[in-house]
Amino acid sequence: GGRPPQRAFGAPPRRPLRVRIVHAQTGWAWVAMNFRARALATLALAAAACSHPVEDLQDTGFRVAAVVPLDDDMAVVESANPELRVTAYADPIACNTDTVRLVGVDEGNSVTRSVDYLVSFPDNGRKIRIEPEGTLANGYWYMIALRSGSTGCTDTNGRVIQPFASRFYVP
Repeated sequence: GGRPPQRAFGAPPRRPLRVRIVHAQTGWAWVAMNFRARALATLALAAAACSHPVEDLQDTGFRVAAVVPLDDDMAVVESANPELRVTAYADPIACNTDTVRLVGVDEGNSVTRSVDYLVSFPDNGRKIRIEPEGTLANGYWYMIALRSGSTGCTDTNGRVIQPFASRFYVP
């Protein structure tokens, strides 16, 4: 699995530049965490933008307001059920395992393992909970991503969610 970045005792934590990128056709968002990954993602996005029309992803007001575990949390227990608080009532038909994703990733955010999970909607849909069918494997980064765009997660009024991705580490 991917190891969390190490730093010298007493050294300030490294906070690499973070970039959220949305793929024009699929609506998937991901976070590029280091220079190499950021450069490759930028090149891929530029190539996709030249060959495909970019879908208009205007701010609809439906977005993730909070996530547990926090983005870049490096001490998450393997029995965690990630949860997203959203700004409107999520549509359980549109927000499913095709549009709400949980995957294992490496430090460059490339998918390294799949995770079997269910999606539930506490607080009448004001939260989206991801419930892994088993415990998460230790020693891996995991990413939560929400698909946006015309085939993405929507609220009960049909508004598309804003692109979102977050990751955490299970030591």
